[in-house]
Amino acid sequence: KSLFDGCTNPDPSKYARCITLLAYVQGSPEQLKQALELQEKAVKQEPGVLAWLLQQTGTFESNKLKDFDARYEKAAPYYRRAIAILLRSNLHNQKELNSALDNYFPICTAANQLNEAVYWMRVKTKLEASDPNVSVEQIIQSKLQLAKLESQVGNIPEARRLGTEALAQAREAQASQTEKNPDVNSDKTTIKNSDKNSAKNSAKNSECLALIFLVQLFQTLQETQTVQSYAAQLTRLMESSKDLPETSQKQAQ
Repeated sequence: KSLFDGCTNPDPSKYARCITLLAYVQGSPEQLKQALELQEKAVKQEPGVLAWLLQQTGTFESNKLKDFDARYEKAAPYYRRAIAILLRSNLHNQKELNSALDNYFPICTAANQLNEAVYWMRVKTKLEASDPNVSVEQIIQSKLQLAKLESQVGNIPEARRLGTEALAQAREAQASQTEKNPDVNSDKTTIKNSDKNSAKNSAKNSECLALIFLVQLFQTLQETQTVQSYAAQLTRLMESSKDLPETSQKQAQ
């Protein structure tokens, strides 16, 4: 920075990147603001850098406010721009995009902006479904999160569809792991089988979460027979599976 400051006409793009790196390392709000201003003025903007700066600014604006509506009002423009840039820039930076979406959802929901939360969650689930690097468990969890949001905005048919789809997907994942993981005692297969067992347990956990959601949904709809059916399935799963996470076990109980 001192070298750039000593220049008569420093390259705007390179200077913007320099200040961005300082903001990344030191986390100063002033540096973050300066970096964003420089990056926006730069002739050769870097979409990934600009999206990161916008997301960080959105997080900073949100964290310094206690009122949920004020948080949404201040942070929403930055997050929307960051997400839009990542979607249209062909950067294939799924991790950064997921981060922006995940950080923006709580702000929307806390401010009761549920329709917007639903919109972006639909975007996320669609992107994850086409990304080979995203695990089945993550896809199912996002689908259940969307199902919950759909139910909150009154779109019950879609919530039911997503919930039952997530349950079927979790069971398919378990069946697939069972077929790939026969009982083998060879030492060479110990590590691989351990990994497959872990994947199978993840699928069981996804099934548990899907059943919990469906029980809660049909309880709200007062469909007693359907609640009893899913509750019985959940009970059988809990009795047969001892490796479910403690949080899932508590929810199921």
